[in-house]
Amino acid sequence: MERKSSKLEQHQHPELEAQLHSQTAPAGTAFESVDELLRHDAAQTALPPQLEARLAQSIENTPPPARSWWQRWLGKNDH
Repeated sequence: MERKSSKLEQHQHPELEAQLHSQTAPAGTAFESVDELLRHDAAQTALPPQLEARLAQSIENTPPPARSWWQRWLGKNDH
């Protein structure tokens, strides 16, 4: 039985594939951890201005962390 192609099937575009490969790390690059890979990716990816503004606003509205139990127990008033 022959498989029929569907409209949802992805098609490879040579220009898009070439652009994708040119933006990635060189083939010989090995990352020692997932964190290193994510930092490398984040350094190459620019955030859209709207998203960057929303992120900055969200960070501003984040409450300070609660004092830990041992600080409350010892009576430390650093906050």
